[in-house]
Amino acid sequence: MVMVTHDVFEAICLGDKICLMDRGKVQQSGTARDLIFSPENEFSRNFFQTNRFQLELKVTKLKDLLSEIQTRDVNPDGNMVFSVEESLLDVLERTGEASVQNPVLQIHDPSLHPPTINTTCEDLISAFYKIKSRNKC
Repeated sequence: MVMVTHDVFEAICLGDKICLMDRGKVQQSGTARDLIFSPENEFSRNFFQTNRFQLELKVTKLKDLLSEIQTRDVNPDGNMVFSVEESLLDVLERTGEASVQNPVLQIHDPSLHPPTINTTCEDLISAFYKIKSRNKC
């Protein structure tokens, strides 16, 4: 299915592949992650500049951060559980709405051993910046 939109967040959320055009010419196509973290030209880089940080958080899944996440050895009762497929932006928004200050976050994936990792928002942000700097994004 092809969908045409001028709403960047709509394209990022709904599109498996995105084609960025300017005056009828394709500037770049690929996944949302490709367009945000690996712009091929100045137009693509500038197009996302206004909302870049939010878009970076939106296209970054928890599974992308697993190698850098600091694991906490704490009692996880009453804390928040997330799938590795959730975006970092969605996790941060949900934790910001939580009634608990600095909740322990449980990241769950049956393929992990153990299947649950306990961490914090601060650790997720730290992991995000480590990966971002390593990839020179």
